Amino acid sequence: MSDLRQFTKGIIEALLFTDSPEEYNIKGLHHTAESVIKGIAKDYYNANKDKMRQYIEQECIDWSRLGHLVWYSWQGHGVGFFDYGDTKLAYILDERATDLPYLCTHLSDCEKYLII
Repeated sequence: MSDLRQFTKGIIEALLFTDSPEEYNIKGLHHTAESVIKGIAKDYYNANKDKMRQYIEQECIDWSRLGHLVWYSWQGHGVGFFDYGDTKLAYILDERATDLPYLCTHLSDCEKYLII
């Protein structure tokens, strides 16, 4: 699996973890929401891949975990890059993640998918 696919998968995993209501059996993202996430993830990856690679090596994490951290920072969940240390690289990646557009998720009409 490519680095970008692993990174995007991590973002989607974190989104489902943080935004899925516990009382529903969420199957995943609606295809339109997945397209939005994939586009934003690709843009972030292309703009930051060198710094992302450095961070992965520095902190001994994988691309999927980096996707989690981007989502948590991006959406203001109070966890993220600084959980691994207060470094210049963490600051840069966090700042760039928080500059991404905030996404509001909600349930689809069938209550099985998250939509944006």
